[in-house]
Amino acid sequence: MAVLTIRQQLYRTLKQRILDGVYPPGAHLNIDIIAKEQGVSNSPLREAMTLLVKDRLVENRPNAGMYVIEITPQLYRELVDTINIWIEGAYRLCLKYGKTECLLALMEERLRALKKVIRRGTDRERIFAILDFLRCFVTATENKVFISSFSSEFDRLCLAYYYNHLGREIDWDINVQRAATIIDAVKSGLVGTVGDMIWTWSVPHFEANQIPEE
Repeated sequence: MAVLTIRQQLYRTLKQRILDGVYPPGAHLNIDIIAKEQGVSNSPLREAMTLLVKDRLVENRPNAGMYVIEITPQLYRELVDTINIWIEGAYRLCLKYGKTECLLALMEERLRALKKVIRRGTDRERIFAILDFLRCFVTATENKVFISSFSSEFDRLCLAYYYNHLGREIDWDINVQRAATIIDAVKSGLVGTVGDMIWTWSVPHFEANQIPEE
């Protein structure tokens, strides 16, 4: 097993803190304070921050420092539109290359996981599990370039999706039903229906009061 460098360890720690909401959108990441907390020098921490900038989870503001990205309405809509196009396209690739059985196996597995999380998990874990169910369309393609492209935006989508739903009343059982309905549509070969359900499910209505307008 490869030993992680200090930079890699810091990168993983900071990334998880962002995804867990310890550092919320727009939070200032003070290099000196975090370095002291982690017991490291500023150099590897700055390197880790650079990796997070590449992930587009952190932005380097000139003369201001490092900040967790802001979840704006525009970013939210663009992320969701892009991800949905990828998911629908992934389904068509699965059909083209005979990956339907693989897709169904993944979906059944993710549905079981989703049911468990809906019963016992936090709202954050539930939202991530829903998006993980949708990600199985991309995983089933076994297209490394496609999977890599999708994964590069997945964390930002999870972050945006969570903060858009924060404080809203959500009927979580409906999400389980929707996942099961999508599986049935895939089994029946209802291509158009699957595409429609992807868009109507994974594009939640944006709540303007959750994320301030720019």
